Amino acid sequence: MRAKLVALTLGLVLVGCETNTTGPNSSFYGCAMGDATQMSAGQVLSLGGAGGVCLADAGGAGDYVIVPFMATTPASDTVAGAKTAVDILAGGIGASSGGLPDRAPLAPGGPPLFDLSGQPFARQPDEAFDVALRRREIRDLTGKIHPAGPGGGSGMRTMATSPSAVPSVGDLVSYNTAAACSSSAEDIRTGRVRAVSQYAIIVEDTTDPAPGLSQSDVNYFAATMDTLVYPVDTGAFGTPSDIDSNGGRTIIFFTSSVNERTPANSQYYIGGFFWAGDLFPHQSTSRLSACPGSNEAEIFYALAPDPNGVINGNVFNVDFVRRVTVSTLGHEFQHLINASRRLFVNNANVFEDVWLNEGLSHIAEELLFYAAAHLQPGLNLTLDTLRSSDAIRVPANEFVVNDLSRYISFLERPDTASVMGIDNLAMRGAIWSFLRYAADRSGSATFFYDLDNSTTAGVANLRNVIGSDPLQWMRDWAVSIYADDAVPGVDPVYTQPSWNFRSVLPALTNDSTFPLRVHALSAGSTLSFDLLPGGTAFSSFSLDAGHRGVIDLSTDAAARKSLRGSLIRIR
Repeated sequence: MRAKLVALTLGLVLVGCETNTTGPNSSFYGCAMGDATQMSAGQVLSLGGAGGVCLADAGGAGDYVIVPFMATTPASDTVAGAKTAVDILAGGIGASSGGLPDRAPLAPGGPPLFDLSGQPFARQPDEAFDVALRRREIRDLTGKIHPAGPGGGSGMRTMATSPSAVPSVGDLVSYNTAAACSSSAEDIRTGRVRAVSQYAIIVEDTTDPAPGLSQSDVNYFAATMDTLVYPVDTGAFGTPSDIDSNGGRTIIFFTSSVNERTPANSQYYIGGFFWAGDLFPHQSTSRLSACPGSNEAEIFYALAPDPNGVINGNVFNVDFVRRVTVSTLGHEFQHLINASRRLFVNNANVFEDVWLNEGLSHIAEELLFYAAAHLQPGLNLTLDTLRSSDAIRVPANEFVVNDLSRYISFLERPDTASVMGIDNLAMRGAIWSFLRYAADRSGSATFFYDLDNSTTAGVANLRNVIGSDPLQWMRDWAVSIYADDAVPGVDPVYTQPSWNFRSVLPALTNDSTFPLRVHALSAGSTLSFDLLPGGTAFSSFSLDAGHRGVIDLSTDAAARKSLRGSLIRIR
């Protein structure tokens, strides 16, 4: 038997006559046609957690989609929170004539993914490694942050260390690549400075596999940091700290230490990382406790080219490294900006929640795409646009296709995922999509900057920036997942103006259908879900002309206000 932590029932019963008194809340079933709610195509009806609504269709047969949304928050980034048992009971209705068909059960791992050229992905980035770092930062470093007194902890530099001179090309430098505060876990690597640009110091590990980076490669990474990654990320999120006083440059260390983290025969790769512990001092200050393993620098660790698979048999040629490093750098640079501004500018005492921090980094990847393709949000991008020229298709494949694929992971089983909480591919796709929706809806040019420059985290941070309940915006976003570019006449609040996902996503699964899983309701059937906090599901049905039905929502008193369902008439 399915364990029901919270009982929730959505009863949909078609009324054949006014003497029908069977089923729960049967008093609703006798509602007169004139008293029933009649929805027009494109209308969205909000359904609360208690009571019922009588639905009628007098003018012609109609198709509908029900979207329950659980407006609760997860217990933490590592605990998803209690699932809510949701049953949708159907009687006397028909399967939607115009809605999407019920998708077949998915094989483990989902369908293969393709880029916008129709080429299959050989490998995906390892999301688990990145989130493990973010969780370790919260677990191991939050306790090392001390509340700032009047004027304390402010400014771009608070560490009791001597300013570092900007190194010269050819200098040998050493860094601890262990990403841990413990001095006993050190992994010291020596690198040679290959380039010093306006915003980057490119360093190559002397133990990296031959032949290493060419000067052309080095120049490419330095120039791309200066002209793309730095202006895009800082323009959106703010300027990072400069604790090593090197003129605001970020150290990009191409090191085999990153390669060693990808096991042999893996179908994924680790493209690089940032660790907030590198912003902490060796000696404690009034603001921060000591972290002996810190490099006391703004530093990013990058995958080294390994064309012969010397390390763990994993072949990473230079073209692959060039393709994945810039996107990874843009992603990780947001993490660096977020952490450093919390520590040294905004005097926050907490790091950002993992789900929102990762969502902002995926937004950074999308922003790199817009900049590189000379596009902007709000254009409702279609597949034809993305394939219209190499100037758009190439940056789309480099910067945003992975975000699109993560969103596909969410759409395939939204009832088992959430927009927040436990980190996985589906959550990352959902929070990226939601943040883009929220930024477009807000109309604020500083939306992402405001989220990065906060002293609160997670839902509280979103509430302060949005100015209203973010869970309500998430509910509206859930409606937009189905309604956008599919339901004519729907209120703009239920649309996603930057992306026409129904056009773009089928190409990435080599399928002709939109990958959203919609469950078809039919007479006498019952659909059951266990929704996470922030979870949703989609079910379709039809109502014949001249008929009436009742939608009855009920739950126990403790959870009643958490259900924020929606009913969409799609035609």
